[in-house]
Amino acid sequence: MRLPRFHHLTGVKAWMHCDHQNTQLDETQAAAKLSYNIPTADRTDFDPTVFQDWHDAVGGAVFHYFSPDSCQTGTPLVLNRKDGQLYILDEHHRWVSLQETYKRVLDETVEFVFSKQPPENFHAFKFDTPRSLSRAYCGDYWLLEAGNRRLIRLSSADFSITQIVTWPAGANLMDIGATSWGLVAIDTDKNTIWRLPKGGTWTSVDLAVQATDPPVGLDEFRPVSVSGGPVAHALVLLRPRSVLDKGFWIAVICKDTIEFIQLAGMHNPWPLFLIAEDLFLVGEIGHRPDDKKKMIFKKYKLDVNSRKAILLDYWAVWNYDGRGLLLDPQDNALATTSTGVRPLYLHRNKYATDGRVETFALDSTIFGCQWHRIFIDVCLPNGTSIEVHARTSDELPPESMRRKPQPYANNASQSWKDYPLGSITVDDDEQWVPLGRLDERSPHADIIFSPIFNALPSDDPFLRKAETAPDFNTLEGLVKNSVGRYLWLRIKLRGTQKKSPIVYALRATYQRPSLLDHLPAYWRADPDTTIIIEQALALFEGNLTEIDQRLEDIRHLFNAKTCPPDALEWLASFIAMTLDPRLSESVKRRLLLEMTQLYRQRGTLPGLERLLSILSEAKIAILEGFRLRGHRSAFIGATGETSSFIGGGAINHDLRLGGYERGPGDETRWEPWEIELMQTYESNKQWWDLQKRLFDETSVETDAPCPGRKPRPPVNTDPYISFHRRYAHRFSVLVFRTREEQIADILEQATENNKPAHTLHRLCWLDAGFRLGSNAYLGIGTQITEGDAFRPPVLNQATLAGQNLLG
Repeated sequence: MRLPRFHHLTGVKAWMHCDHQNTQLDETQAAAKLSYNIPTADRTDFDPTVFQDWHDAVGGAVFHYFSPDSCQTGTPLVLNRKDGQLYILDEHHRWVSLQETYKRVLDETVEFVFSKQPPENFHAFKFDTPRSLSRAYCGDYWLLEAGNRRLIRLSSADFSITQIVTWPAGANLMDIGATSWGLVAIDTDKNTIWRLPKGGTWTSVDLAVQATDPPVGLDEFRPVSVSGGPVAHALVLLRPRSVLDKGFWIAVICKDTIEFIQLAGMHNPWPLFLIAEDLFLVGEIGHRPDDKKKMIFKKYKLDVNSRKAILLDYWAVWNYDGRGLLLDPQDNALATTSTGVRPLYLHRNKYATDGRVETFALDSTIFGCQWHRIFIDVCLPNGTSIEVHARTSDELPPESMRRKPQPYANNASQSWKDYPLGSITVDDDEQWVPLGRLDERSPHADIIFSPIFNALPSDDPFLRKAETAPDFNTLEGLVKNSVGRYLWLRIKLRGTQKKSPIVYALRATYQRPSLLDHLPAYWRADPDTTIIIEQALALFEGNLTEIDQRLEDIRHLFNAKTCPPDALEWLASFIAMTLDPRLSESVKRRLLLEMTQLYRQRGTLPGLERLLSILSEAKIAILEGFRLRGHRSAFIGATGETSSFIGGGAINHDLRLGGYERGPGDETRWEPWEIELMQTYESNKQWWDLQKRLFDETSVETDAPCPGRKPRPPVNTDPYISFHRRYAHRFSVLVFRTREEQIADILEQATENNKPAHTLHRLCWLDAGFRLGSNAYLGIGTQITEGDAFRPPVLNQATLAGQNLLG
C-alpha cells in the first residue's frame, strides 16, 4: 500500500505567519494558545493629553544607599519636577525633602545618616526645572536641570555638587540614562539622541546612519524615554508621533553601535525601565497619573541577536504617580506613589475563552491531491477543547483579494504576502469542512522514527518540555474535503479564564492510501457510496498504514546517521561497543560510522590517531619517541656511571657530536618515576652503610650477622640502556585544543585501551599560548615551566621562572 507523505507546521516562524484571533504565541515553547484579556482601561486609544500628563509627571527615582556604618541600608530617593526638590522617605515612611531633612539634622531632631556633617550648600537643594535623575556607574547621581541647561553630578555621600556639564548647543534634553561607559540623553522635540562618554564630548546619534538595520519610516518616531544602568547599553523607547498602529521600537544604545528591537504586544507604552542587562519593564498607559488606578507593566527579555523583545509576564502596581521606578537592594522593582513606594506584583491575567488560528496554505505541489489525515500535538487541560476545520483548493485566492493575517496578541505584524490565507474575510465560512470528533492517540503516534535529515516536529527542542506535561497527547482527524493542491486549517480554541489549550504542532498527510484499491471494482462503481465506503475503511487503513510505515522506517534504526538518539546505545551493542554517556550525540554517531574500520586498525598509529580525533573533535598527532633520537649517534668513551658525547660539531653524516645522556649527576633531566626510585634507593643505601659500619666495628667482638649485599641502583645509568629507556616504546599524543578535564579523562581511557600494551604514552595539549608583539608568537602552547597543557597566567600566581612571579 502506498505510504502518505507529511506536511509539517511547527516552530515559531511557522506560527508567526498564521492568522490569529484572540490567540498568542508562547515563544519559549513554540506553541499557540489563547491570548490574555487585557482590561479595557489598559488599552486606550492614543490621547496626546494623557501621554503628556505622564511625561510631565516623571522625574526619576533611585535607591540611595547609606554608609556601611549606618544601621539602615538606604532609602528611596525621588526627584519631584513640580517643586524641583529631591525627596526621601523618613522614619515614618513619608516623603520628606532633602532641605527639610538637613534642617531637622541641624536642629538635632533626627539622626544624620548621610555623612558626618551636612554640606554647606544644603539649602540649594532646590533645582531650576529639573527633569530627570539617574544613578552613575560609580554610585553618584546625575540630575538634568533644564532651567540652567546643565547636568549636575551629585555625590552619593552628602549630595554635594562634584561636576557640572553643559548641554549640547541647541539641544532641549528631556531625559537621561547612565551606563557603564557614560550618559545617554534624548531630545524629544528634535528626535535626537545624545551620547556623552566618560572624558569625552557630546555627540549626536544619527539613528538612520549608525543603526545596522533601522526600521522603515524612522523619521516618524520620536524618543520619549531612556533607561540605563550599570551595563554597557541604555534603552530608548521610540513612539510614533501620532498613530500608534505603526508599532513601537526599542533602541539599544551602546558606546559605538545601535540596535533596534521591535516592541510587540504594546498599545500605549510608557515608561521604560531597565532592570537587568537583558530584562526591562514597559508600562501600559490606561489612565492619568492622578487617577489612582492599577497600572500594568510588561516584562520583556531582550534578545539582540534575533532582534526580539520576548514577553515574559505581566506585573502591576496600584496608585503609581509616574515619578519613577527603582530597584531595592534585593533587585525588586518598586514604584513611587504619593505616600511612599509600592512593590510591583506578578499580575495573573485571565485568558480569553475563545480564539482561532488559521494556517497559511499548505502546498502538496500535486493538483487534485486528496489530503488524508491531520495530527495535532496539543495539551488540553480539563475544561478546554479544540475544533478543527479544513479547506482545500487547487487555486490560491487572487492576490488582490487576499487579506492580511491578524498577528498574534504579543507580536507585531509579519510579512504575509508569501503566506496566503484561504479565507477572504474573517467571517468567511464558505467551503470550511469540520473534521468532526478527533481521536486521541499517544504522543507522536504517527511518527515512527525521526531521520536527522528530515526535520520532524518531534525533533523540535521546544517539544521536549511539552512531552512531560500530563495533558500532552496527539489528536487525529480525517480530512473530508474534496481534492485540492492546497490545504488550509482553522483551529478553534476554547478554554476557561484560567486554562487554555496549547497547540504545539500539526502534521497533514497526503496522498490518501485507500483500501478500495485492493477491493473489486464493484465497490467503486457508485461515486456516492464510494466516499462513504472509503471513510468507513479508513478506520482500518490507519492501523495498516502505521504498520507499513514501521516496516518502511525500521531501516533507519540500523543507520548511525538516522538512528534516534535514544537507540544509539542499542545500535552500538551490535559491534560490542559501549558508548561513554559523556560523549555528545554527534561524536557517538561518528564512532558508530567508523568503528568497524577502527577495529581493523586497533593498536596502530593511524587507528589511534583517528579514534582520538573523533573523541576530542580536534586534530590529533602522535609523535613516537624513537623518532626524537639522533640518527646513527656515536658514543665515544662512555663507560661506567658517566657518559658523554665528544665534540662540538658535525664530522660527516654518520656522527652526531654534542648533547649527552643523563647520568647520576644529572638528576634535573630525570623523569619523576626515576627520581622516586632513586630517592628510595638512597634511603636504603644509607641504612645499609650504617649497618655495614656497625658490623665492621663490632664483628671482631661479637658474632653479628653480615648485613648482606649492597643494594644496586634501581635505575641503570649505563648510557646505552638509558638511551633506550628514554626513547623506546614511548609516544606522545598531541591534542590541538584547549584542555578540559572531561575530554582529558575520555582520551586517557581510550588511549590506554587501544594502544599496544607494552608502550607508555603522554597527552600534550596545544593551545594558542601567549603572543609577543603584533605578529610574533612565542611557541605553540607556550610553557614557561613544565606542564602537559597551556593554562592562562593569573596575576600574582603565574610562575615566570624558578623564583619569579608574573605580576
